[in-house]
Amino acid sequence: MVTFMSVVRAIHLAACMLLFGNVFFRLFAAYPVFTGANEDVRLSTFDSLNGRFRMLTAWSLAVSLSSGFLWAWIVAARMGGGSLISALHPASLGTLLESTQFGRIWEARLALSIGFVALFVVKSQRTQFAQLLLAVAMLATLSFAGHAGASIGKGHWVHLINDSFHLIAAGVWPAGLAPFAIFLAETFHTNQPYEIPVAALCTQRFSFISLVTVGALAITGAVNGYFLVGTVHGLIATIYGRLLILKVAVFSVMVTIGALNLLLLRPRIVIAVQSAALGESLTLLRLLRRNVMVELSLGAILMILVGVLGVTPPAAHQYMSGDIPHLDNHTASVQALKDL
Repeated sequence: MVTFMSVVRAIHLAACMLLFGNVFFRLFAAYPVFTGANEDVRLSTFDSLNGRFRMLTAWSLAVSLSSGFLWAWIVAARMGGGSLISALHPASLGTLLESTQFGRIWEARLALSIGFVALFVVKSQRTQFAQLLLAVAMLATLSFAGHAGASIGKGHWVHLINDSFHLIAAGVWPAGLAPFAIFLAETFHTNQPYEIPVAALCTQRFSFISLVTVGALAITGAVNGYFLVGTVHGLIATIYGRLLILKVAVFSVMVTIGALNLLLLRPRIVIAVQSAALGESLTLLRLLRRNVMVELSLGAILMILVGVLGVTPPAAHQYMSGDIPHLDNHTASVQALKDL
């Protein structure tokens, strides 16, 4: 059940991040570029690209809703100590929704999701910022259903707010890499010379956004580490700490690839576009797309690790008076349920 829970959490978190990242990319990276582009580019690419963005939004929303229901179902089963079938009893679901923080947060997030669906159906550019706000709220409130929400003490709200910003930053990058990959693919699909400068400009904008976001992720991640790990001993001697080290390692590889894109590929793309070297520009953009796909693959691994960390007792909760107590699977499961 714990393994199943970690997978569901990972899928739900990834879907919520993609939902926000897609809306953010459309508003702050793609649309500004097309606003300043010539009419040929807008007519040939914008409608098709917008359709693919909407498809990504629809899938992200569907997966987030279905995985959210499944997550609540698993929590209800674990609370009752029974099977998934027994958790469908109205009394079990009622207890979850009325008597737990997780249930109340789940109801609020369901309302946010319904609101997003309503705005999505409207198909109006005017609703984009409203969708962005709802997506931010859906992502930020996940902090209440994780370790930050279960923290106690004077630093509770600091930890909670910091974790919310950490999730929002992750929604910009690496989740924003998915719509960026779609953007690059659409550029190659149309195969029109006048679209290469648009792709180069979008790359510049997204590179700058990513650079700022990586800094925010590093800072908020360090603060989370302070609350959840606490000591170097806890980082090394606990399962949570070792998983966190692995997460940081994967994140570091992604940042390294992103730095290569920013420092090496982006300047070469700009120079090639300014020189009207179409062949070289396409080659460099294909190389950029390949790197982005590698980053997305690493991002999937990162989401799996985040899902496992979400059901693993934090090192700071285990580290007591310099000793790391042994936790068997049953104890770990009980503690993880308390943290939900």
